[in-house]
Amino acid sequence: MLTSKGLTLHSQVLQLMKLAQACTKMNNKKLKTETALLQKSSLSLHRTIQPGVTLTAVQRKSLNALHYALQSYVRQTFGDTKTDIAKFNALYADKIMDFKIKRKAFEALISYMSRNNVYLKDVLRQLSRIQADWSNNLTGSKENYSFMNIFMEAGLEDGYVHVKIPPQTRNALVSDNVEATIDVIKISQNLNGKYAISLYELIRSYFEKEAQAGIDEFTFEIEDEILRNALNVPFSWNKKGGKEFSYGTTGKLHDKVLKPAISEVNEADFEFKVSCSHTRLGCGTLIWQFSVLKTNIAQHRLVANEFASELAEITQALKRYGVKRTYEVLSKITNERDVLYFQYCIRQVDAALRSRSKENKIQNPAGYFLKTLEQNVEAFEEEYTELQRKREEQVTKARQNELNKLEEQIQKAQANQRLKIRQAHYEALSIDEQEDLKQEYLSTVSETLGRKYYQVALEQGVEASPMIRGNWNKFLDGKFGITDDVIDQALENMPLTSTFR
Repeated sequence: MLTSKGLTLHSQVLQLMKLAQACTKMNNKKLKTETALLQKSSLSLHRTIQPGVTLTAVQRKSLNALHYALQSYVRQTFGDTKTDIAKFNALYADKIMDFKIKRKAFEALISYMSRNNVYLKDVLRQLSRIQADWSNNLTGSKENYSFMNIFMEAGLEDGYVHVKIPPQTRNALVSDNVEATIDVIKISQNLNGKYAISLYELIRSYFEKEAQAGIDEFTFEIEDEILRNALNVPFSWNKKGGKEFSYGTTGKLHDKVLKPAISEVNEADFEFKVSCSHTRLGCGTLIWQFSVLKTNIAQHRLVANEFASELAEITQALKRYGVKRTYEVLSKITNERDVLYFQYCIRQVDAALRSRSKENKIQNPAGYFLKTLEQNVEAFEEEYTELQRKREEQVTKARQNELNKLEEQIQKAQANQRLKIRQAHYEALSIDEQEDLKQEYLSTVSETLGRKYYQVALEQGVEASPMIRGNWNKFLDGKFGITDDVIDQALENMPLTSTFR
């Protein structure tokens, strides 16, 4: 479920907290901590599904990719402090965000390499239909609830995947307490089941907290309904307003959802292994218990938050070369320098593949890349400083260009809207009223523009020159009460195009 000014946690969270008060075996302090953790996790996005709608694994990855790209866009263009996020949301205010991401980058983030447009279109079509449920969790006359689409529109155009994001969704996806991460090596490549993806993200949210405290083995508990929502198990509403989940019994949920998801996560050789059991409290509440054990595999974050797109493209290049055990190769990437070095080696390999004649064709691109990766460290060091400088210049230039484009869009929209409102007011007047207005304006020209412009306006009209025309329009704005506030209010729902780079 989304969390923002317009969206809150679903009623199940508050219901759990109420249940905890009646069930003395549960610790209130622990519940508050876990609720906050779920609220800040990217899982908050997965509990927004309309009853009866089930996302496929690819659609789920797509939703994560867009979430990640949006937050990365804000960080790249505005910054990542609370003040920066506030500036971003203030700029967009009630405007509609038409968010664009290159198709190639989008496909890289979801590890989807097919050229099947029909399938991709279907993924985007389903994304446009996802709804969020909002409720203030009250009853009677104080009850408020609504249902809204996360995205107003999703599509593919001119090589870009784009989504139109309403203000409520934007505020929820980009805030100082929600962060989306996407690990293109782990989730996109190793997990294909929708429940496995959600389960991994759930376990990961707990694992990160415990790992930071140096704890290698731990157990956590989660109430049945919250678990089902976190995994996005389909449900429908009954006549009493309650949820009826698929896999309604404990045994079916375990056998059809949890068991295969746990098996897929464990077989992927991540940084932990997981198992689960369940118990029922005296008050009837079903509690799932997950045991998590850190593995000997070195934890490898792949600087996912900052370089996910670059890592995705590197991964695709390695696949193109036919490199085996890509995870081991990519595990060497731990910072910006490593990212730049891999990109440097890929450019070297691609150039060699293009330049080789048929007689000297590279027979083993994978081996050639690994050899290049091993032997070009010194050559790269000589260019690293320059590459880093160019990268910083490109980032600064791209940021300024994007800010300029946003400002140009706003200024153009303001000018067009002002013109429309002004024309509407003026054309609503009778011919006599229009003439009276022109005469009133002419009486002010000598003071505002001078005697010379007055004579020109008198003889040639109010459209005689840009100076006179601009002054005439300003006069009309004053007469009709067309202020900046009026224009801004009229543009509340304007689309503002933003491009992720």
